[in-house]
Amino acid sequence: MSSLNYGTTLQNGKYTIVKTLGQGGFGITYLATMRTTVNGQFGNMDVDANVTIKEFFISMMSHRSLDGRTLDPNESTLVKDYKRKFIREAMSLSRLQHPNIVKVLEVFEENNTAYYVMEYLDGGTVDDLIRQNGHLTTFQTVSLTLQACSALEYMHDNRLLHLDLKPKNIMLTRDGQLKLIDFGLSKQYKENGEPEESTSIGLGTPGYAPVEQSTYQQDGTLPVTLDIYALGATMYKMLTGQIPPESSIVLNEGLPMQPLRDTGVPGSLIATISKAMAPLKRNRFQSVWELDNVLRGIATPDKTIIDKTIIDDGGNNDGNYGDGGNNDGGGAIIIATPPPPMKKPKKKIKIIIWSVVGVLLLAGAITGVLLLGKGKTSKFIDDYDDEEDTEMVDTDSEKTYVSTDDPVYSDELVEFAENGNADAQFDLGLCYKNGFGVAEDMNEAVRWFRKAAGQEHAYAQNELGVCYYLGEGVAKDFEKALEWFRKAAEQDNEIAEYNLGYCYDNGTGVDLDYTEAVRWYEKSAAQGYALAQCNLGKCYYIGNGVSEDNEKAFQLFTQAAKQGLAEAQFYLGRCYYYGFGTVEDTSKAKEWLQKAADQGYEDAKNYLEDMINDEENEDDDDDNDYDDDDDYDYDAK
Repeated sequence: MSSLNYGTTLQNGKYTIVKTLGQGGFGITYLATMRTTVNGQFGNMDVDANVTIKEFFISMMSHRSLDGRTLDPNESTLVKDYKRKFIREAMSLSRLQHPNIVKVLEVFEENNTAYYVMEYLDGGTVDDLIRQNGHLTTFQTVSLTLQACSALEYMHDNRLLHLDLKPKNIMLTRDGQLKLIDFGLSKQYKENGEPEESTSIGLGTPGYAPVEQSTYQQDGTLPVTLDIYALGATMYKMLTGQIPPESSIVLNEGLPMQPLRDTGVPGSLIATISKAMAPLKRNRFQSVWELDNVLRGIATPDKTIIDKTIIDDGGNNDGNYGDGGNNDGGGAIIIATPPPPMKKPKKKIKIIIWSVVGVLLLAGAITGVLLLGKGKTSKFIDDYDDEEDTEMVDTDSEKTYVSTDDPVYSDELVEFAENGNADAQFDLGLCYKNGFGVAEDMNEAVRWFRKAAGQEHAYAQNELGVCYYLGEGVAKDFEKALEWFRKAAEQDNEIAEYNLGYCYDNGTGVDLDYTEAVRWYEKSAAQGYALAQCNLGKCYYIGNGVSEDNEKAFQLFTQAAKQGLAEAQFYLGRCYYYGFGTVEDTSKAKEWLQKAADQGYEDAKNYLEDMINDEENEDDDDDNDYDDDDDYDYDAK
């Protein structure tokens, strides 16, 4: 028998074991009660509060005595080292006060071993949630990951690595708060980057541990990329319901993307996971702050789902920190909304920020929008095309049809369209689509777009592609959308070139291919298309499909920003702020960010507020003469 029996007491009766919740290689976890006194205005009352207790117990080397409590003495150096590590890291964990990290209440030695007491979490694990739903939605995943990012960033700031992050080690409370648990493999580091204990880094869990974790060689730095890989793998499991391949397979064969596409994961999030799980650590996000910011830039159309998401374990919660099937509330857990953005590291951390801003642009680069054609306005964003009106002559009737940017339904328009005039057919399709002088009718819109497209009308071909992409007037079909975009793009239609690049950028209707995305963005950008210029700039910024080139990115952002594109104005402002491709200029940074903010671009508004807050904090730091290494306000996150 390895576990403590029901009713066993610890610390002179302060704690009473209720049941075993789980057992791993280095410890056993129990549900226990703690006798405490509640002081009221008119008297006191003794109550039993639930707590979780973890006991140091190496499964292959620890043995319990016949009394059912104490462990047989073990003089093994290995056992002594790991016991010391268990206590030290429990003490380190006890000093961490963060809403997304399980709280440690007490650490003590008894029964020839060590224990630490934690808050009791009354919900299931993220793994439970995945199992119940098959996989999580984009927003559920992003929301949960942002909470995990907040916890990991705080840990890393305090020089502590988790080293075994996975869905089973992430709990959810009843009110939806995420909590990191199971710090059995965690490792504390000194300020000089060396570990406080000489024990090696644990192997971690296959599928979640990067390839270098098993043979990690200390180099004087805090290897946060180990946790970042595991967090990326955790996102993969959330979105697909599948454990990712072991890191050696990812190294040799690449990360399978199809399971992510099959569940409708947007290309931006696929790219983010791919970067987090890059086989080579230098290619991953170099800080959790970077990952957090990229995730906040990813569009998640299903945001309302977060308020309805529950874990219902049917009273059979078998999570390591759950109640083991005695969940009085039926296991209903509402997932909380994401935490506020992390506080941006100060500009003094140059080596980090150079990589941060480049990565930040990834989300925008692959969450662009599809456009319509010929100077019309789509349901997503305004088209910047200024093509002049065109004339088409019906040679049979010698009537001239003039195509305008704002066509209106009329008998004459219908007559031209029925007589085979391609421009009239396209404009008639727009009238039906947008309700210009006639009731909206997407079926009719598609019919007329198809007639014009059959005559090689590039704008109609692009428009038909949009209909297939959105499933408006036809069944949604990404491959057919791609086919029509390509037909129009091959006629040098700048909007279709952009849309085709967008599809390659997102892996929609075609395999994800950044090189092809860049090729089509370049064609569109060369025709002065602002959105293509902006997205191409992002590709140059982060090296997606092209070599990183900050100066080229800056030039492209400038071109698009001067055309009034808010997104480009936002990124141009960031370039000036960080000195990417240009000289640092805070004044110009604020000017361009303000232009974007004036157009309602929320990220620009938030970034301006952050800049102002950072300046105020820096002034406060100067006034207080804090040490340069200690002025980061951890609690502000």
